[in-house]
Amino acid sequence: MPYRCRDCRQHFSVRTGTVLAESRLPLHKWLMAIYMMTTARKGIPSTQMARELGITQKSAWFLAQRIREAWLFKKDGGIGNHVQVDETWRDRRTLG
Repeated sequence: MPYRCRDCRQHFSVRTGTVLAESRLPLHKWLMAIYMMTTARKGIPSTQMARELGITQKSAWFLAQRIREAWLFKKDGGIGNHVQVDETWRDRRTLG
């Protein structure tokens, strides 16, 4: 823990209070996993993530689950009412 609060004297780091908090994986592997998950069009399998990050498949699966949980978490308990549509969406009227 690189930092210590002067008032309460508790140690903390950039990971404190996040999904990264209790992980032994280095921060750069977390950031690479987040990048891989956000840039993959159809998602990324945990086996491929494990190969590219140099970790076990079990660790890659757990990492992906924690990242997905963080994406879904919201203070009010829901995921919101926003809808995203990518370039594969088509209007029924134009299909024929």
